[in-house]
Amino acid sequence: MPDFWTPIHDAIYSHQDKEYDRDIGVKSSALLFGKATKAWLAVFVALSVGGVWWAGSRMSMGWAFYLIVVIAGTFLSFLLVRVDLDDPKSCWDTFVANTYYGWILLAAVLAGQFT
Repeated sequence: MPDFWTPIHDAIYSHQDKEYDRDIGVKSSALLFGKATKAWLAVFVALSVGGVWWAGSRMSMGWAFYLIVVIAGTFLSFLLVRVDLDDPKSCWDTFVANTYYGWILLAAVLAGQFT
Protein backbone atom coordinates (compact mmCIF):
# COMPACT_ATOMS: atom_id res chain seq x y z
CA MET A 1 0.00 0.00 0.00
CA PRO A 2 1.41 3.43 -0.87
CA ASP A 3 2.47 5.71 1.95
CA PHE A 4 0.57 9.00 1.92
CA TRP A 5 1.72 10.20 5.33
CA THR A 6 5.33 10.86 4.26
CA PRO A 7 4.46 13.56 1.69
CA ILE A 8 2.53 15.40 4.42
CA HIS A 9 5.47 15.22 6.78
CA ASP A 10 7.96 16.19 4.06
CA ALA A 11 6.00 19.11 2.62
CA ILE A 12 5.47 20.71 6.02
CA TYR A 13 9.15 20.31 6.82
CA SER A 14 10.27 21.69 3.45
CA HIS A 15 8.16 24.83 3.84
CA GLN A 16 10.55 25.96 6.58
CA ASP A 17 13.29 26.76 4.10
CA LYS A 18 11.46 27.10 0.79
CA GLU A 19 13.05 30.48 0.04
CA TYR A 20 16.53 29.01 0.50
CA ASP A 21 15.56 26.03 -1.66
CA ARG A 22 14.38 28.38 -4.39
CA ASP A 23 17.62 30.38 -4.24
CA ILE A 24 19.88 27.34 -4.56
CA GLY A 25 17.70 25.39 -6.98
CA VAL A 26 16.52 22.54 -4.73
CA LYS A 27 13.26 21.07 -6.01
CA SER A 28 11.47 20.57 -2.70
CA SER A 29 7.86 19.50 -2.22
CA ALA A 30 7.14 22.99 -0.85
CA LEU A 31 8.09 24.47 -4.19
CA LEU A 32 6.34 21.73 -6.15
CA PHE A 33 3.01 22.22 -4.38
CA GLY A 34 3.41 25.99 -3.92
CA LYS A 35 0.26 27.84 -2.93
CA ALA A 36 -1.77 24.65 -3.41
CA THR A 37 0.15 22.83 -0.65
CA LYS A 38 -2.74 22.67 1.81
CA ALA A 39 -5.08 21.34 -0.88
CA TRP A 40 -2.58 18.62 -1.81
CA LEU A 41 -1.98 17.80 1.84
CA ALA A 42 -5.73 17.49 2.44
CA VAL A 43 -5.81 14.86 -0.33
CA PHE A 44 -2.86 13.04 1.27
CA VAL A 45 -4.56 13.17 4.70
CA ALA A 46 -7.69 11.58 3.23
CA LEU A 47 -5.64 8.94 1.39
CA SER A 48 -3.52 8.19 4.46
CA VAL A 49 -6.48 7.80 6.82
CA GLY A 50 -8.49 5.95 4.18
CA GLY A 51 -5.61 3.58 3.56
CA VAL A 52 -5.23 2.83 7.25
CA TRP A 53 -8.99 2.27 7.53
CA TRP A 54 -8.91 -0.07 4.53
CA ALA A 55 -5.93 -2.01 5.93
CA GLY A 56 -7.73 -2.40 9.24
CA SER A 57 -10.79 -3.78 7.48
CA ARG A 58 -8.59 -6.39 5.79
CA MET A 59 -7.24 -7.42 9.21
CA SER A 60 -10.66 -7.65 10.91
CA MET A 61 -9.80 -5.07 13.54
CA GLY A 62 -12.18 -4.42 16.40
CA TRP A 63 -14.34 -1.32 16.80
CA ALA A 64 -11.72 0.57 18.86
CA PHE A 65 -9.37 0.57 15.88
CA TYR A 66 -11.84 2.54 13.78
CA LEU A 67 -12.65 4.97 16.58
CA ILE A 68 -8.97 5.74 17.11
CA VAL A 69 -8.33 6.04 13.37
CA VAL A 70 -11.03 8.74 13.28
CA ILE A 71 -9.23 10.48 16.15
CA ALA A 72 -5.93 10.19 14.24
CA GLY A 73 -7.50 11.66 11.11
CA THR A 74 -9.02 14.49 13.09
CA PHE A 75 -5.64 15.21 14.68
CA LEU A 76 -3.86 15.24 11.32
CA SER A 77 -6.55 17.49 9.84
CA PHE A 78 -6.22 19.87 12.79
CA LEU A 79 -2.47 20.12 12.17
CA LEU A 80 -3.07 20.89 8.51
CA VAL A 81 -5.58 23.65 9.29
CA ARG A 82 -3.38 25.13 12.02
CA VAL A 83 -0.01 25.25 10.23
CA ASP A 84 1.12 28.57 8.76
CA LEU A 85 3.25 27.50 5.82
CA ASP A 86 4.90 30.91 5.65
CA ASP A 87 6.10 30.74 9.28
CA PRO A 88 9.13 28.47 9.79
CA LYS A 89 8.39 28.04 13.53
CA SER A 90 4.81 26.98 12.79
CA CYS A 91 6.12 24.50 10.21
CA TRP A 92 8.65 23.09 12.68
CA ASP A 93 6.09 22.77 15.48
CA THR A 94 3.67 21.02 13.12
CA PHE A 95 6.40 18.78 11.74
CA VAL A 96 7.24 17.63 15.27
CA ALA A 97 3.58 17.23 16.28
CA ASN A 98 2.93 15.26 13.09
CA THR A 99 4.91 12.36 14.53
CA TYR A 100 2.10 11.81 17.05
CA TYR A 101 -0.09 10.62 14.20
CA GLY A 102 2.06 7.50 14.02
CA TRP A 103 1.75 6.92 17.75
CA ILE A 104 -2.03 7.32 17.56
CA LEU A 105 -2.13 4.76 14.74
CA LEU A 106 -0.08 2.37 16.84
CA ALA A 107 -2.64 2.79 19.63
CA ALA A 108 -5.38 2.04 17.09
CA VAL A 109 -3.71 -1.19 16.00
CA LEU A 110 -3.17 -2.31 19.59
CA ALA A 111 -6.70 -1.41 20.67
CA GLY A 112 -8.14 -3.05 17.58
CA GLN A 113 -6.59 -6.36 18.62
CA PHE A 114 -8.53 -6.44 21.89
CA THR A 115 -12.00 -5.22 20.92
